[in-house]
Amino acid sequence: MTLKTFIAEHRNDDIRQLALQAKKYPDIDMQEALQQIAGWQTAQQKLPTWSRNSEIVYPPHIGMEQCSSEMTARYKADVALRWLRRDCTNRNNEGEKLLLADMTGGFGVDFAFMAEAIQKQKDLYTDKCSMLFMEKQQHLCMIAKHNFDALGLKNINVENGDSTTMTGNIDNVCIIFADPARRDSNGGRTYAISDCTPDISALQDTLLEKADTVMVKLSPMLDISKMEDELKCVREIHVVGTNGECKELLVVMSRHDTDTHMQLFCFDDGETVSFWKDDLALSVSIADTLEEGMVLAEPSSCMMKTGAYGYMCKWLNAKAIAPNSHLFVGNNNCKPSRMFRSFTIKKITTMNKRELQQSLQGITHANISVRNFPLSAPELRKRLKLKDGGETYIFGTTDSRNQHLLLICEKIKS
Repeated sequence: MTLKTFIAEHRNDDIRQLALQAKKYPDIDMQEALQQIAGWQTAQQKLPTWSRNSEIVYPPHIGMEQCSSEMTARYKADVALRWLRRDCTNRNNEGEKLLLADMTGGFGVDFAFMAEAIQKQKDLYTDKCSMLFMEKQQHLCMIAKHNFDALGLKNINVENGDSTTMTGNIDNVCIIFADPARRDSNGGRTYAISDCTPDISALQDTLLEKADTVMVKLSPMLDISKMEDELKCVREIHVVGTNGECKELLVVMSRHDTDTHMQLFCFDDGETVSFWKDDLALSVSIADTLEEGMVLAEPSSCMMKTGAYGYMCKWLNAKAIAPNSHLFVGNNNCKPSRMFRSFTIKKITTMNKRELQQSLQGITHANISVRNFPLSAPELRKRLKLKDGGETYIFGTTDSRNQHLLLICEKIKS
C-alpha cells in the first residue's frame, strides 16, 4: 500500500487511535501519514476548497494552526486585486512585471489565493508577469512549490532564504505582502509591530520604495490608532474576522495618493462595512432612557475593534446605553447586520434582590454577557443561580446614570 492510498483510506480516522496502531503498518511512514491526515481534517473546515484537492500537501500542526482560513484569504485576495488595478494599471504594460512578492510565505495560503485571483484577470496578468514567494524554512518552500503546481498556478518563483535580504534585490513590485511572525525566540506571543519578525516598521521605507502597495497582516490585539502612528502612508486598515471573532488586522500602505484620507473596513463572514477615518470622530449619542420592547444591538468583536462607536450610532440609527457600555438601543427600524447581534429587551431590572426574583421568575437557563459591569459573566451567573444556555439572553451593563442594570432579552432571529 502506498502512503497516498493509506492517507486516503484513513483520513476520517481518529488521529490518536491511528497513532497507537502504527506497528500494524511497518511499511508506512506513520509520522508523515498522521501529519497529512490531521492537516486534511483541519482543512475541511479551514480550507474547504483545498481539502477537495487530493494533491495538496499539509505542513506540521503549527503551520495549519497559524495559516489563514479560506474566507480571510479570499478577502485579502480581493483587497490585493483592487489595489493592483488601482496602482499597477498606471504602469507600462509592456515587458516583464513582478506583480506580487510575499516576504513571509509560510504554508502559502494567503499567497496562493492572491495569486489565483490575479492570474484570472486577463487584462492584468500575462505570461510575462511573475510572482515571488519567499520563506525561511526549506520544508515549507518545498510544500508550497508542490501545492502551487497542484493548484495550477504559473510563473511563481519560490525562494528559500531571509526575505529582508532578498527583498533588497528586487525592484518595481506591484504588491509586497508580509505576515510577520508573532512569536519571539522562546515561542512566546508578541503583538507590537517592532517585536515581530520581520520588523515592518524598520523596513517600511525600503518596502515603499520598491512596491506600489505594501500589505501587512498584523495581530488583532494591536491598537488601530497606535498602528497608524508607527506605519507610514497607511491608506486602509481592515479588521478581518469570522463568526464575530476578530482574526487579524490588514494594513494597506501606498506611496501614491498621499492626500487621500485613511479608510477603515470591517469584514466578518462575507459582510463588509467601510467608513473613513473622520467617522471615528463622530460623537456618540446616549440614550436618555431604556424601555422594555426596545431593540438591543451588540457589536461583534470586529466592530468593537474599530472603536467607531459614533459611527455605529449613525449606521444603526440607534443610541448607546452609556459612553463605555458599547451596547446600542433603538426602535424596530434598527438596521440588521451580521456585525451586530440583535435582541428585544423583555425586562429591565436592577440588582435589587426583590426585583431580580420577580424579573427572573420562571427562568432557569440564560446566556449571560457583561459590558461595563462590576461582575464578570461567570460571577453574575453564580449570583443569579442560572444554568448556561436556553433562549434567554441577559446583559449586565451600566446606564448613563451610572446604574447597574440587567437587560433580559430575547434574540431576534435573522
